[in-house]
Amino acid sequence: MLISIDEYLKTDDLEGLQEYYQKNLAPVSNRVLKEKYNLEDLSRVKVKSIKSILFSKLSYAQSQEIEVHFDLKEPLIDIIVNELDLDIALGIMLDNAIEASVGHADGEIMSAIFIEKNSTVFLIQNNVFEQLPPLWKLKEAGYSTKGKNRGIGLNSLSKIVNRNENMILETRVLGAVFLQRLTVKRVSQND
Repeated sequence: MLISIDEYLKTDDLEGLQEYYQKNLAPVSNRVLKEKYNLEDLSRVKVKSIKSILFSKLSYAQSQEIEVHFDLKEPLIDIIVNELDLDIALGIMLDNAIEASVGHADGEIMSAIFIEKNSTVFLIQNNVFEQLPPLWKLKEAGYSTKGKNRGIGLNSLSKIVNRNENMILETRVLGAVFLQRLTVKRVSQND
């Protein structure tokens, strides 16, 4: 881009530079500004591995022209669960949301973290663009709506949740929305 701008300036082609800016730079600039505010609440995630997975996946979704929203009203300072398991679980949930949304003009992913007295809730939802089979079928190992040699994500997610006694996963289809709610209960050493 800088080389292109430099060429317009060297030749005193201000009209061409204006056209180049309006056509190529202004739309990108507007999109970046809009996307910045959609992920602004990520600054409140203080657990680095969780922040990293959320930023990585949500930024990637934005690069695929999926509208992305993230909401967190108070800082997430710690989490009482196997951090790697939680990172993998969130990665699977976001990968599935991205895969379901990519290529659709009105693809949208809404994500949020709610910190409650006895738990932390991770919420991820995306639009549904095709008829889905029953949820139990989606969780079968090897089953995928996207073709062969796939379908391990939701099954792996179920295994992760099952081996962490303070994790609860709720999956629902509400009209045209696929919703996953992962609750991590706060369990103290004295319980």
